[in-house]
Amino acid sequence: MRLLLILCVTGILFIQNVVLGDSGEEEAWDYDPHPLDPLSRSEINKTSHIFRDHMKKVTWIFIWVMLKEPEKSAMLDYFLEDRDPPPGVIPRKAIAVAWNPADGSAYEGIVDLDKEKVDSFVKLGTSADTSFARDEMTEISEMVLKDATVLERLSKYGDFYGDPKNVIADVWKYGYKGDNYTGQRMSQVYFYGRNLTTGENDNFYAHPMGFLAIVDTLKNKVVAIEELPIQDSFDTGNRDGDKVPDEPGNFDPEITSRWYRDDIKPINIEQPGGPSYSIDGNKLEWQNFKMRIGHNGREGLILHLISYNDSNTVRPLIYRASLSELFVPYGDPRPPYHRKTAMDVGEYGLGFSASELRSPDGCRGTTYFIDLITNDMAGSGQAIKNGICVYEEDAGILWRKMHTITGRVLTARSQRLVVTFITTVSNYDYQIKWEFYQDASIRLNLVLTGIVSQNLVGAEGNPMGHGTIGMPNVNAQYHQHFFTARLDVEIDGNKNTVSVVDAVPDVEPSNSTTNPYGNGFTISETVLTTPSEARTKAEPVKARFWRIIGDPNKKNPISGDPMGWRLSPDHAIHLMMKADSVQHSRFSFVDYDVWVTPYKEDQLYAGGFYLNSSGLEKWVDDDPDVDITDTDVVLWHVFGVTHIVRVEDLPVMPVENIGFWFKPLNFFTENPSVNVRPISRETNNGRRRS
Repeated sequence: MRLLLILCVTGILFIQNVVLGDSGEEEAWDYDPHPLDPLSRSEINKTSHIFRDHMKKVTWIFIWVMLKEPEKSAMLDYFLEDRDPPPGVIPRKAIAVAWNPADGSAYEGIVDLDKEKVDSFVKLGTSADTSFARDEMTEISEMVLKDATVLERLSKYGDFYGDPKNVIADVWKYGYKGDNYTGQRMSQVYFYGRNLTTGENDNFYAHPMGFLAIVDTLKNKVVAIEELPIQDSFDTGNRDGDKVPDEPGNFDPEITSRWYRDDIKPINIEQPGGPSYSIDGNKLEWQNFKMRIGHNGREGLILHLISYNDSNTVRPLIYRASLSELFVPYGDPRPPYHRKTAMDVGEYGLGFSASELRSPDGCRGTTYFIDLITNDMAGSGQAIKNGICVYEEDAGILWRKMHTITGRVLTARSQRLVVTFITTVSNYDYQIKWEFYQDASIRLNLVLTGIVSQNLVGAEGNPMGHGTIGMPNVNAQYHQHFFTARLDVEIDGNKNTVSVVDAVPDVEPSNSTTNPYGNGFTISETVLTTPSEARTKAEPVKARFWRIIGDPNKKNPISGDPMGWRLSPDHAIHLMMKADSVQHSRFSFVDYDVWVTPYKEDQLYAGGFYLNSSGLEKWVDDDPDVDITDTDVVLWHVFGVTHIVRVEDLPVMPVENIGFWFKPLNFFTENPSVNVRPISRETNNGRRRS
């Protein structure tokens, strides 16, 4: 059976059993995979085998082995016509990127899995940068805690924290292309103490150390030790107070003595009738929505072929939706903290960092789990069991109205479908939730939690205004989170036009004939005609949103407007880094809140596939004046949060929710959720407006 049903007290649990058998052994697909289905474990193994066989006698370090999605031109007609391609018509291919540790060279290979051959094999330039391999950071952390120079530096912390068994190595990408390591594959490693006398789950982030190690990642070798500034200056030589803070910052109930509330009663979620969604392989249908679920080690969750059934007419909306990049710069200007600039998608891999989901993670009621398949350094397929889950939940009021004369109240409750995964990138836990609503709205909801990054403050030290002392001698630095969503839109077809819409006061002054009381306002709409013009910013004071329409001649029969959707930003963010910073060019895709580009194959990642300044800014600069009206376009939305850390964010951070809405705009002839049956209630408080 492809679905294993397990009864549990919270509902019925569906677990996908497509690429893993009950024993966990590798299995091939037991059906013909759809061209957009992610690689199975056996396909990953097959890809790496063909790659190795193409260039023998190399001990490859595999970074990415993932589906090489078919060209959109091969898939588009099937999507627009709401049908699947016949099996075998579209070749099944994979892309593999691997490093040769002997000489530092990196190669990209495209593998035809049907013909079992390499289509292309290209040596990458020295500017190419990739994420860590799935288990590479573990290897680095184990190496540094055996390195003689690191052990010597640790010895200054005494017998306890000087003992490597009480130390945690936190591995980061080097984060800066200058200094002495240009063109090399480097990492930097921060160190924390762990009080094992408390327990192995001691919160080590509460015990930061005052130095870091620079590692040549390819050679797996420590090349330098750098002291961190611990005083209220740039001086790294003053080590007064270079002592690991001992204050416990624990929150795990197995090891903390804190008092827990006893006034909390359980809330159970039950769906006695089963789910309103259905899943066949990776195809998901829920009420009027239809889509396909994909995943890989880099982006984690991907959604393909999102459409909406409008009164038995299936209307395309989005060809591909994903989180393209997640950029986290820190605001402490003192070297080496300027290198704390993480690109969590391109440098670490959200799929690589995913973890198994459970009921407390929101996967409650009738839930469907999917294993998230990635690769390890050896190129072997690895499964993160239950890495993705699909579930429904109550979402409050969908719509409500009390009749002001009779007092009759009608309330329709809202349900939403959630497709989600959680990734832990070092200290932060991120939940990425694609939410679908009965009024046809779509929301990308990002949930931030975990532990804020912390560093040591010595005697009489302070953060110099760049952080918050959250615990004695522990500073939590100010930082920002920039999320970039990529929406390959197909609103009612392949030819779309995007405009920016602002609410503006009427230009006529008060006491004029057309605006006598000065209260008039209207909208101003500007069609974005070229990529250079389509780099735009949010304007909250203008209630700005972006409208995407299909055929401009296809009008809404009620309003007379072109039928479309709108992107409504909730969390605009401005980069605090100076535009003339030597680091800025790597992250210039966050300079605007919305970009619109013409669709081009392989333009999937805002910072470029190899994070080498070949991303959004370069794509636009290369062809700034091409016409992007009535054509195939991609929207890139940058949003985020500037985190001025609070004491209340420690020892573990309560969730922060950010995101954006993608909603119909004169797409339907009425509220598409008016057919959700409401619950009626009679009252005696009907009244007339007086």
